[in-house]
Amino acid sequence: MLTLIITFTVTGDPDAFVEAQSAVIAHASGFPGFGGSQLHRSLTDPNTYVEVVEWADADAHRAAVADPDFRLRLGEMARHVTASSDRFEPIGAH
Repeated sequence: MLTLIITFTVTGDPDAFVEAQSAVIAHASGFPGFGGSQLHRSLTDPNTYVEVVEWADADAHRAAVADPDFRLRLGEMARHVTASSDRFEPIGAH
């Protein structure tokens, strides 16, 4: 399991960002290995969002990101935000 955690800082219209992010996730859901996504908005800074995306593995994620249509949707979303991300793997549950 691969967990992608992305922090977004909205620099444009928040509604346009959420719409674009939804389009990315709708497209991602058609790829093998996509395990779902949750988008969270900060209660202290409404321009900060965190998204947690689950993929079966790094290869599934790489295949999605390599898709030209997926990249087009990512580009549309990027017009509204700055982002940083990292990939994580589970090491145990508590």
